[in-house]
Amino acid sequence: MRTLLAIDSTEEDTHIETYNELHIKVDHDKIPFGLHGVLDNVVVDNEAQIIFINDLKTTGKSIQDFPDAVDYYKYWIQGVIYSILASDKFLKDKPNKENWKVQVTFIVIDKYNLVYPFQVSVETMSQWKSDFGDVLKIAKWHYENKRYDLPYDLAVGNLKL
Repeated sequence: MRTLLAIDSTEEDTHIETYNELHIKVDHDKIPFGLHGVLDNVVVDNEAQIIFINDLKTTGKSIQDFPDAVDYYKYWIQGVIYSILASDKFLKDKPNKENWKVQVTFIVIDKYNLVYPFQVSVETMSQWKSDFGDVLKIAKWHYENKRYDLPYDLAVGNLKL
């Protein structure tokens, strides 16, 4: 799948919609709070039925170290939330929404000014979405119990020596 920034689109490309710094907020049916975010760049290709979510990241490390940062800084959570937000905003009312694809790409600039678009594969996004369920469960517990003093595992006594 390709990355699309729509920087080369023309007025004739009426099937392309481009949004920058797009704030989206949605309610979530399984949690008592909503989700929101500011997406750096979203390109909706109505002809190809693809939503491209491009998130700009800078790193003080080498570009090849970025995959480690995805886990360390939990950027994967951001990728899932952005996918949920964009799907809700652009696909919720479409009768053929199951035919659409959502492509998340982290566009990374490293300390040497090297740039690389790290596309998230369908398999990886599927795993991230599965893992996100656990994140929501923990966030919901904190929200409902008004307990923010300790991480979840400590607060519920899951960690023992």
